[in-house]
Amino acid sequence: ALPIYCPVNPAVPGGLLTYTGTVSNAGNILLTNVVILNNLSGVSPIFTAATLAPGAVANFTGSYVAPAACSSTSTSTGTAQSICGIAVTNAASTTCPITTTPLLAVTQACPVNPAAPGGLLTYSGTVSNAGNILLTNVVVLNNLSGVSPIFTAATLAPGAAANFSGSYLARTICSSTSTATATAWSICGVAVTNAANATCPILTTPQIAVTAVC
Repeated sequence: ALPIYCPVNPAVPGGLLTYTGTVSNAGNILLTNVVILNNLSGVSPIFTAATLAPGAVANFTGSYVAPAACSSTSTSTGTAQSICGIAVTNAASTTCPITTTPLLAVTQACPVNPAAPGGLLTYSGTVSNAGNILLTNVVVLNNLSGVSPIFTAATLAPGAAANFSGSYLARTICSSTSTATATAWSICGVAVTNAANATCPILTTPQIAVTAVC
């Protein structure tokens, strides 16, 4: 018999996922050369025992690096031989949750040369995956650029960043504030969003004209 158990505190992607388990002799004959391997813990055994008496139970512990996923399934396989020379084997699998942190970061910047009233104000920015899990369906909208997205991406890997740009007509005011809002979903189905504001100056030309008539 070979049950295995997930850690009490789930691992994070890239962290060490340490599982535990027990191996027992459920038969009525002494077992020899008991070996346990786990498919995600490498080629070295995670447990060995020269013998295991009928009814005896032994604990084992193993670990592996948690993938950037919502959960991870590993299989521990035990092999042994009875003292009568009969080979026996058994396996157990367990699926352990992984603690993911989906995050989006957004920046927005004004143009180097301010726009004039009625001219095109073109801003730029970046959207990045600041979390530890793959994001999908990344969309960036700006409240002054209309209903069409100014940026889309099917996926954005952890640590990856992408540039975007957009524009709108500058109004006859001293400055204009727009908001870029990014949304996405993690591969675990968690929605994330973030936003950035930019207040851009408008290049106005105040003048006064005076005439005098006799």
